[in-house]
This record gives sequence, C-alpha cells and structure tokens, in this order.
Amino acid sequence: MDAPTAQVTNGARPRGKMLRMLLPLAVGVVLIGASSIWEPGLDTAGRNKKWALSVLDELPRDPQGWESAEFTDGEFANGSWARVLRAYRGAGPGEGIVVEVAIGRARHVSIAAFGLEPQAYGSSFFILGRPERASLVTESSPVECWSTRVRSLRTADDFFPLQRVQWTYWYDGTWSAPMFPRNLAPTSSWMAKVVVYRTVTDEKTDKPNAPLPEFLADCWPHLEAAIARVCAQGEAAQ
Repeated sequence: MDAPTAQVTNGARPRGKMLRMLLPLAVGVVLIGASSIWEPGLDTAGRNKKWALSVLDELPRDPQGWESAEFTDGEFANGSWARVLRAYRGAGPGEGIVVEVAIGRARHVSIAAFGLEPQAYGSSFFILGRPERASLVTESSPVECWSTRVRSLRTADDFFPLQRVQWTYWYDGTWSAPMFPRNLAPTSSWMAKVVVYRTVTDEKTDKPNAPLPEFLADCWPHLEAAIARVCAQGEAAQ
C-alpha cells in the first residue's frame, strides 16, 4: 500500500512575519491541548481554543539553548477541533523546530492537513519522497510515526531550508501511524495529531528516525497526559 499523502491547505495567513523572525522554517503549524475549566459564555470554538492554549504549558517555554514563541490563529478553532503551535529557534546556525498538535473530533483531526500556510512563505510547498513509517524517540518509549522531508519556496528562485517532518496520531491512550487515519476512531470520538517539523542542518545525517531534541523527548509524557485530559473533556462535553 502507498503511504498516506500529506495535504496542504490554504486559509487565513498566520503570523508569518513573526514566525520568519523567529526561525527560518518553511512551516507555520499549530499545537493543541487541554484546559480543566470551561468558562460560561465561551462558545465551543472559544472553549476549544482555550483548551488548545493551555496545553502549551506542557512544553518548556525557554529550554536551555533554545528560544521559543507561541503562535495561535483563531480560525483553527471551531466547535469540533482546534490547533495551536510553538516554534523554537536553536543555538546552532539555522537550527529550528516547530511542534503542532491538532485535537478534537476524529472526523476532522483524522483528515487534518499540515497546519501550514504556503502563502506566508512562498507559492509552493513540496513533499520530497514518499512518507515512511519511523519512530519518535521519547522519554517513555518509541512512538510510531510517519516521516518525510519537505521544502517550500521563499521566492521564485530561493528555497526555505529543508525540513524533516514527522507526524503521529493519538487515540484512546495509544500512539500510531495508521495507513488510513480516518478509520482509527469513531467520527464523534476525540483524538489528536502531533506533527514535529525541524530544520535539516546536515542532509548526510538526517534520517526518518531523527531523534527529538532532549527537552522535547523529556516533556513528551506530559504532552500526552494533556492530550488525554482534553480528549476526555471534549467527549464529556459533547
């Protein structure tokens, strides 16, 4: 069977200028999470965005040797699912990483495209090679994921740096890289998709199983706990 085809969508422009100032990544992505309290007066989109923002607390804001910033876009939050992101710039030349989490009802999250907006970075986004199954190395255990390389145009004749992209799905306490994510969970159940984008600084050593930075591997169990919490809250609120 062929590996799943990564999707690219157009939409409202994210805070591209800010992201470009943070790091030279060709991706603008989003990260989702959990909040323990639903405030009266919030519609479901506002509630989901609040949950999404709260999960960022599970990621370190300024780990040693890295700088970070939060980027959110309300258009990625509605009554069924939401996304937010955190981007990091490393100490090394061109070193950068973006973490995206989409969370909500499976009918939407299972088919969610990468959360990037090509018009903020250039006119074209290229997937280089067929995605293959790999593993994200975390503090708790390896996590099955899909892995490929991407590149995006900065101008008509200039590219953003090469990126390694790895993504995985969480449902009912388990991480997996299904061939058909749509079949992973009932459409009304809640699930999550986590995407890790990183700048490839050395093409010779870049591999599908590229290890996560230590700070991200260490906090992965906390990220998973936040995802489990918000999925439980989402299903209870349906």
